Amino acid sequence: MLPEVFDRYVRVLHPVYHSHMHGPDIPVSWSKLAHYYDRSLHDQGNIDALTGRELNDPIEDNPLWDIPPEEGSLPAEEAWQLIDTLAAETAKPLECFFGVREGFAYLDDLRKRTSARIHLPMGRNHVALRGPVYLAARSLCTDVRQTVNLWWNAERSWCVATDIGHDSTFVGGSRDCIRKILDNPALETVEVTPGAPLG
Repeated sequence: MLPEVFDRYVRVLHPVYHSHMHGPDIPVSWSKLAHYYDRSLHDQGNIDALTGRELNDPIEDNPLWDIPPEEGSLPAEEAWQLIDTLAAETAKPLECFFGVREGFAYLDDLRKRTSARIHLPMGRNHVALRGPVYLAARSLCTDVRQTVNLWWNAERSWCVATDIGHDSTFVGGSRDCIRKILDNPALETVEVTPGAPLG
């Protein structure tokens, strides 16, 4: 559940794509999927709940989409859009804090470089890092794209979370900060109620 710490919360939906043989993959919005499947887009639920897809169902022959959203990692374009907004909402954009979920086997080198940890409930420990806000867009490894799972500013006026297994990113902040994210046409977003379960 989202803690009732910030004034407002927003869910940033990771994009879905339809593969294209002769060009770049075509992004498909969640709202278009909701219309196609005659379902409502709300603050809870994942892409499978929206589309009615069961776990391990093939999606290759779907006429609308065949590439699911990234899970547990914030896509690059969405990351930069958030960074632009959130950097303007902090006095020290070069001083931010990050958490990377410890369970990733391909991040052994990162775990060895620092002993700093963030201990969260249910064994969800994170490697703790510090640096400029733009590090949130950087992949932590070369083989697969994996961004930090948590990031926040020194003033703690906002916080971003992309949990493993989730196809969305959650941001908490002031009313004005979240309004700017909701108003950004480059992001597909849904406002989330504090205390709502994370679908």
